[in-house]
Amino acid sequence: MKALLITPRYSVKERYSSKINTKIGLSPSIGVGIIATIIKGLNHEVNYLDLAVSPYTDDDVLDFIGSFKPDIIGISSTTPY
Repeated sequence: MKALLITPRYSVKERYSSKINTKIGLSPSIGVGIIATIIKGLNHEVNYLDLAVSPYTDDDVLDFIGSFKPDIIGISSTTPY
């Protein structure tokens, strides 16, 4: 099985206020990392796109999905997303 995990795009400015214009806390999600590790441990292939901290466009994401051809896509979600 091939799995693709995605953290949606969400800027610090959108999350906190229009007065903030800097990026803070740019680190991958620990929860998604744990899920990826479990999937790999079950001998499946996994990729992770963190759109919150990467410069990927929507077209880049669609191209990646087309080339990777995942059997399943997981999208992380928290209250602000």
